[in-house]
Amino acid sequence: MIKIFYKILFTSAFISILCFGLFSCGSVKDFKYFQDIPDSSRSLNIKLQTYQAPVIEAGNILSVSIFTTDPTAAANVNISGGASSSSSTSSSTTSSSEQAGNVLDNEGNIEIPVIGKINVIGLTLQQASSLIKERALVYFKDPVVVVKLKNFKITVLGEVARPGTYFIPSEKSTIIDALGLVGDLTPFGNRDNILLIRHNADNSVNTYRFNLKSSAVIKSPYFYLQNNDALYIEPTKARAVASDASFSRNLQLISIAASIITVLVLVFKK
Repeated sequence: MIKIFYKILFTSAFISILCFGLFSCGSVKDFKYFQDIPDSSRSLNIKLQTYQAPVIEAGNILSVSIFTTDPTAAANVNISGGASSSSSTSSSTTSSSEQAGNVLDNEGNIEIPVIGKINVIGLTLQQASSLIKERALVYFKDPVVVVKLKNFKITVLGEVARPGTYFIPSEKSTIIDALGLVGDLTPFGNRDNILLIRHNADNSVNTYRFNLKSSAVIKSPYFYLQNNDALYIEPTKARAVASDASFSRNLQLISIAASIITVLVLVFKK
């Protein structure tokens, strides 16, 4: 009788584990990125698409910093415009005046203390820096102008560790940077079919799907992110199974049924 009991217990456990494994099993290939890159020390050269610098659009918030070796001139800018701070670095006397955020008006102008209004809409950040420097040369000696986009943001939703909207300090960011920012995909994230949603200036939307298991994503024109891009990582079928409240109940029923069948087989076998 004890032997029969152990047989029933062993068989039930085996069937339960087998059923669970069928629903939840996975392999390394399900999680590995860039699988077409060989596993060797040989260097692989992948040519990226030419980076297209984003242009300044309506609604952008710019950070404009002017650095000059003339502290008196910088102080005048501070008084005129209420700039945030002035600072000195190492052995040279270098002052900076930084706008906390220049919001473009309806015509695409930004207001800079002393310098005045400058229209920068449709320009890249580098072009805007050059234009502001031309105007700054009238007031400052050898100014260095740095323009940054303060509201460059992306949204990542779905099966990632920390979904949400993130502001990125550098506009030259990639899909890989975005996934690193949100803590990578969860084990239930579908790496084969990630959706990118891109908003255009004409109020239209482009969509693109890519496969993280292939290095083709690195060569894609969508590899570099643009302002307001959104990424969606859809769940795998395993997520649906794991989150199904009835899954555990069904597994228990299967185990009970297996036990009953085992008992019947052993009884009739005698």
